[in-house]
Amino acid sequence: MDLMFRLGLGDHAIRNLRFWYSPLTEALASLRFLGEAAGLPGQRHWQRFALAELHGRPADAQLLRFLVPPTGATPAFLDPPPIDGVEAHFADELDRMIECAVGRAAGDVALVIEGNPAVGMPGRRVPPSVRALLDRGEDVLVQATAAALHRYWQAAVRPVWRTVRDGLERDLDQRARRTVRHGSDDMLATLHHTVAFDGWTMLIDKPYHEDFPTVDGLLLTPSVFGTARTGLTRHGERGLRLTYPAGDTARLWRPVERPIHALADLLGATRAALLADLAVPATTSALAQRHHLSPATVSHHLGVLLRSGLLSRHRQGRDVYYVRTSWASRLIRAQPS
Repeated sequence: MDLMFRLGLGDHAIRNLRFWYSPLTEALASLRFLGEAAGLPGQRHWQRFALAELHGRPADAQLLRFLVPPTGATPAFLDPPPIDGVEAHFADELDRMIECAVGRAAGDVALVIEGNPAVGMPGRRVPPSVRALLDRGEDVLVQATAAALHRYWQAAVRPVWRTVRDGLERDLDQRARRTVRHGSDDMLATLHHTVAFDGWTMLIDKPYHEDFPTVDGLLLTPSVFGTARTGLTRHGERGLRLTYPAGDTARLWRPVERPIHALADLLGATRAALLADLAVPATTSALAQRHHLSPATVSHHLGVLLRSGLLSRHRQGRDVYYVRTSWASRLIRAQPS
């Protein structure tokens, strides 16, 4: 048997195609991304930043790595269906996750522990700290998971959320234009190289097999952190949510390449260059190395940018990381080409 997901998409499913993006889904995808080999310097900078955060919280790290491993299934309660017509905010999604987990989280976790040999899904070893949470009951596990995800979001994902959201919205715009110009069949067939669509059936390469013969609705969710794989979760009775890698995300992780002369006239060349480089959090010493400046010089310029509201900072142990604010990102995007 070929290992893949097979989705039957009739006219009703095609008519009910929708797009949506999720901060919680991105947080989960970013945990997987930490185990991947990043190809761009900006991605590696973020990975080091996020791994340092997890290293400082070993209990959170063990729980989150068990629930969201680099490969394999995640418990379904982690990624609840969205609330129709509501713009997603992380805090609201976390509340919904807790609400939807009642009566199902323990079973979802048991499924990933036991696996399902019939479809080629392997089981998973349970770390002692996670076993202790399971032994204390479902509610304790869910509350611990929500707290760990909240701390991880605040420290590792929220500082880069503006950049990530820009990538998600750009992908949605591109998919919408492609659908208008070429039709929904073409758009679905070009979602990702692991996805094939012939007008009726969608095939998705996966490490195990599952059939969904009649899908009533399909919710498409792009992911910036999900760079190498697609994900499928149930959405309602016979609906599904397909998470796929957003297109052209490499540009999000590169330093600004176009001239920023006007911004340099306003801030000075050095401050403009530092600001352009801070889409991803970085320390003073890392910036000094990248820009061939002394740490004292970089520290002075960062202080000016911080007091001007163009940067925010986050402490991890002895290190302080700086990142652009949304206002600064808007200034950079407004630069003439």
